[in-house]
Amino acid sequence: MGGPDEMGPDLAGLDLTGVDLTGVDLTGVDQRLPDGCRDSAECPQQVAPICDRGSLPAMCRPCQGHEECRGRHPNLKWCIAGGCHECVSSNDCPNDLGCRAGACVACQVHGECASLVCDPYQRNGAGSHGRCVPQTSLVYVDNRNGGACTPGDGTSPERAVCTLAQGLAALGGSRQALRVMKSTATYGQLHLTSSATVYGPAGGDGSDDKAMLGGDNGRTAVWVESDGTSEPQLILDGFEIIRSARGVQCSGRGGGANMKRPTLRLRRSVVTGGLFGGLQANRCVVEIDRVRFARNGQGGIYLIDFVEYSITNTFVLDNSFGGGGVSFGEAAGLKPDGSPGQAVFRYNTVRGNSPRGVDCGPGDRPLQDSIVIDNAGGTNQFRGTCKLTRVVVGDKETIGEPGAIKQNPMVDAEGRLQAGDTVCVDQGGSAPEVRTDYFGTVRPVRKTMMGSGYDIGAHELP
Repeated sequence: MGGPDEMGPDLAGLDLTGVDLTGVDLTGVDQRLPDGCRDSAECPQQVAPICDRGSLPAMCRPCQGHEECRGRHPNLKWCIAGGCHECVSSNDCPNDLGCRAGACVACQVHGECASLVCDPYQRNGAGSHGRCVPQTSLVYVDNRNGGACTPGDGTSPERAVCTLAQGLAALGGSRQALRVMKSTATYGQLHLTSSATVYGPAGGDGSDDKAMLGGDNGRTAVWVESDGTSEPQLILDGFEIIRSARGVQCSGRGGGANMKRPTLRLRRSVVTGGLFGGLQANRCVVEIDRVRFARNGQGGIYLIDFVEYSITNTFVLDNSFGGGGVSFGEAAGLKPDGSPGQAVFRYNTVRGNSPRGVDCGPGDRPLQDSIVIDNAGGTNQFRGTCKLTRVVVGDKETIGEPGAIKQNPMVDAEGRLQAGDTVCVDQGGSAPEVRTDYFGTVRPVRKTMMGSGYDIGAHELP
C-alpha cells in the first residue's frame, strides 16, 4: 500500500467524454485534472468563455463564432470580440428587457433600449421594474434643433414628426406615447385636456441630452387641465422645463362629487425659471419623483386644494419670493369628498429658498426623511402645522417638532450628500416603494443592523 500522499492510477489528461462510469468503483483513483477548466461554465463569459479540452491543461479561450456561444448556453447568442453575449441590443432580449454590457437586464436608462425609451416605473415581462417600451408603441418627435424640418410618419427617430402637436395628432391604435428627441431649440408649450404619455431624452443616465419645454415668459410651459367633463392623465418624463410664466400647472374643475381632477406624473425632469412658480396644482392628483425645482419665482411647488400628492426624491433649491420652497393649501391632501387622501412628502431636499422652506398650512402635514436647511437663514424655515419624522433641519432651526434633527448635514451647494456625513447617511426609514434616489441610484446602497440603510434626502450616497 502506498503512503498517505500516494494515489492510485492517474486519469489526468484522459478524455473520458461519453464514457459511462456509473457503478465503477473509483476508490483510490486520481480523478484530479490538471489545473485548468473542466467545462465552459467555469470560464468568464465575456472574456474567454470556451473551455478548450483539447489542451493540457484545459484552458479557457475566446470564442471563435456564434455557434460556440450558443453551444455553451442557448441564451448566449453572440460571439463579439472573443466574448459570449446575450444581446447586442434590447431586440435580442425577451420580456421587454434592456441590453446592458451584453446582458439582458431590467433597463434603467434609455440607451439600454433599442426604442430609446426605458420606463423604470413600469414592470417588464420578468416582473421587475424597468421596461423597454416597444418602438411600435411610440411616435417620435424631433424639431431638428429648430431648423428646417419635413415631418415623417413618426414611426422611428429617422421618420420623426416635427412638433408636439403633430406627435399628439399621430397617437392612436398601438402608438400610445411620444418620444421627444434631444434638441438645442425649445419645443414650446404643452397644453393638454386629454391623456398622454410624453418621454424626453433625460432618462436618468446623467448625459447632457435634453429636450426643453417653455421659453415664453408669457405662457405656462406645461399645462394639463380638465375641460369640465374629462380627467386627463399626463405622464411627463425626462424634460427640462425652462423660462416661462409658470413651469407646470395642473387644473381641475367642479366640486364635490362633480369634481374632475387631472392626474399629473412628473418624473426625471428639471423645472427652472418660472416667473410665477415652478409647479402649481389645484384639484388634481400629483405624483412627483426625481425632479429638480430650481430658481423659480413665487416658489417651487404650490399644491392648493383637493390635491392628493406624492413627492419623492426631489430637490427644491433657491426658489424665491412669496411661496418659498414648498407650500400646501388648507385642503391639500384631501379627496373631493373631503376625506383624507394620499399625502406623501418623503426623501426630498429643500434648500436655499426664501422666505421659507415649507409652508404646511393649517392642516397636519407629514414630512418624512427629508433635508430642509438654509432656508430663510435657517432659523424659521417652516410655517403652519408641519409634522416631522426624521427631517434634518440644521442647528439654527427653532421648530419644536420632536421629529426634527437639529444637526448640519454634509452637503454640497446642490444639496448632494458628501462622503463622511453621519447625519443623513443610513438614517432614513424603510420605504420599499422608494426604489432609487434622484440620480437613479438604487436605495438603499447599504443595509445596517440598526436601520434601513436609506439616506435622508433626495440623494443616496453611493
